[in-house]
Order: sequence, then C-alpha cells, then structure tokens
Amino acid sequence: MQGIRSYNERGKQSMEKKEKAAKVTKAVGMKMDDRGAWHESYMDFYGATEEEAEESYEKWQQDCYGYDTSLPLGDLVEKYIYEILINDRNIRYNTKAEYISAYKNYFREMPAARRPLKNIRAIDLQIQYNQMNCEGRYIRLANTLIGKLYAFLQLQMNIQDITKQVTVPQLVMKSGVDIEVWSDEELAVIKANLPNAPRIRFLIVLLMNTGCRISELLALKYSDIDVKTRTLTINKQLAKEKDLQDRSKGSWFELAPTKSQSSNRRIPLSDYVMEEFEIHKEWHRGQMERYRFETDYIFTSLHGNAIDKRTEIVTFKRFYKRIGVPYRSYHVYRHTFGTNLCRNNVPIQVASKLLGHSSINVTGKYYINVDDQQKIDAINKMTLS
Repeated sequence: MQGIRSYNERGKQSMEKKEKAAKVTKAVGMKMDDRGAWHESYMDFYGATEEEAEESYEKWQQDCYGYDTSLPLGDLVEKYIYEILINDRNIRYNTKAEYISAYKNYFREMPAARRPLKNIRAIDLQIQYNQMNCEGRYIRLANTLIGKLYAFLQLQMNIQDITKQVTVPQLVMKSGVDIEVWSDEELAVIKANLPNAPRIRFLIVLLMNTGCRISELLALKYSDIDVKTRTLTINKQLAKEKDLQDRSKGSWFELAPTKSQSSNRRIPLSDYVMEEFEIHKEWHRGQMERYRFETDYIFTSLHGNAIDKRTEIVTFKRFYKRIGVPYRSYHVYRHTFGTNLCRNNVPIQVASKLLGHSSINVTGKYYINVDDQQKIDAINKMTLS
C-alpha cells in the first residue's frame, strides 16, 4: 500500500518484534500525486495487542496532532496544505494556488523534502534553494509556505523556524525602461477602430482610460458605475477557481476580493467614457433580448455567462491583427495608463490611489519612464525667473 509509514511509541523495538506485534494502519493525512490530485496517506502503529496498537495511535495524535516532526518535511507540508492552508479564508485563492504550484513543481522532489523535519537545518534548506532551477518568486513562495508550516507547528511545540534564517531572491521591481506600453499612435488606431468591435469596445475603453486590471473589469456590475457622480467603483475581481482538494470537480467563476485592500477604489470617468458606457448599455440590452438572458454584469458572453479572460485573448488578437497593431497583453493598458499619468504631471500619490497600488514605491516605476524633454520642461517650470 503506497504512502504507509510506521510509528513506534518506544522507538527501540527491533523489526523482529514489530513483525510479531499487533499492527493497525491509520489514515493520517493527504498526499499529492504528480498530477496534483490528493490521496490518503497511511501510517502503521504497533503494540503487543491490537488494543495497545490503537492506544499507540491515540497517543501519537495527542502528542503531535498528526504533525510528527520525525516525518519527512514534504509529508508535513502536504498535510498542512490540505488540512489548513486550503481552508484558510484569510488567504486569497490565487495565492493558495501559487503556493501549491511552487511547492509541487520546484520543491517537492528536492532531497530536503524527503528528510525528517526535525533533522533539517537552515543550511540544508539554503542549499536546496540555491539548487532550485526556477524564477526567484517560486523560491520565495516555497519558503513562505514552509514558514507557514513552522508557524503552525509553533502553536503546539517548541520548534525554531529555520525559514527566517535563509536567504531567498528578493523581489525586484521593474524599472520604467522595462515597462511595455502602447504608443500614442497605436492607441489612436485602436480607438478609431472600436466601432467595428462592439463585443470588446467598452472593455478596451475602460482598459485605456482607467488603468484597471482585467479581472477587476470583468467583475463589474452596472451598479458599479455611478452615472450621477461619473465614477467607477472597484471592490472585487472575477476569479476562475478550482477545488484545490478535488481536481475532478472542474473550475468555476467567482467574485473574489481585490488584490489588496488598497485596490478598492473609486475612479473618475471622463465624458468620453460615459458616452461609451451608454453605447455599450444599448448594445448589451440588444444582446439580452436577442439571446434571452438577463444580467447585472457589464461584460458577458453572448449567453450571459462570465467572460474568461484567457479565452477572450483570441478575440483581442483577431482585432489587433485586423487593424494592424501588435498583440499586447491586457496589462499593457495598465502600464500605459500609469505612464501617461506620470507624463501629465499627476502627483505620484494620486496616481498610486487611481491605480490601487499598495505603495507609492510600486507606482514609482512609471515615474522613471519619462523622456529628456519632459525632464527639461519640469526643470523650466521650477526655475525662478
């Protein structure tokens, strides 16, 4: 039987005595296979009689709540993922999925994952991180996940968190010169051809003029645009989720919290955007009548379902190819909006609020992306005559 490990209360009995002793096998956790599916993990417990073997199991549960540090680090990480992390409502779904992906794809097969947790030192973990052939973000994610396991273990035992002693690659913010943006000429071509793309017309208008993330826009309801105050409220995003405990259940769309608390914001809308909003409402109302569906959402498929941003890429690619501009990701509109705020001398604090950044340090990357003439103009404005 796969996934079975043995536990002995005394720890000094010989294998010969174990073979003569009574044994009970218990499901003690869940393990992830190579496809990411979960299966029960088992352990053997011994005693002179079956009753003593049961007592051995019960004592083991009382001693460590199933988190036995003599088990391999990988087993405990997977037990923590399945029993604790997945059910933690304070952690966003996408973040959970990233933790699991980083562990499964880059750390799970490393030697340290197969060593007993109690025998692993910080230097052992550091060596493994140094040998991981992946982007630095995945090393950070794996280390954070293991750190969460240690924090959980510290609630029930005296154990040192070695993840705080290792060095992981630091997050490096892109500089302005590394940011991809649409040129003014390309934006003009896109805008001029929007009447020929009613399905994505208003979506592109908002991408251009609000700097919102695509997941924020696809979650919008008509009530999120206040016609009187001409403002757009961002307080949610559309997320495609899967059951992290049972992959056979497929995936579905859910409204999820925004990326961070600072992402909740209100954005003023121009006259042009409000005019386009009225055009979209009229077009969308016609779609509802034609295909017989009703919805409060601004962006839907032809049958009133949520739009998958991944499949919608095909529509955008066709549109760009038809009008002769290169394909760029949704996020390039956000970069362009941020860069244009800078070029129009919008204070960085205001730009940060409009973009929903957690810090002006994140917004600062756009304020590097200015040309020499803009620098000269800025100095001239500050020069006292």
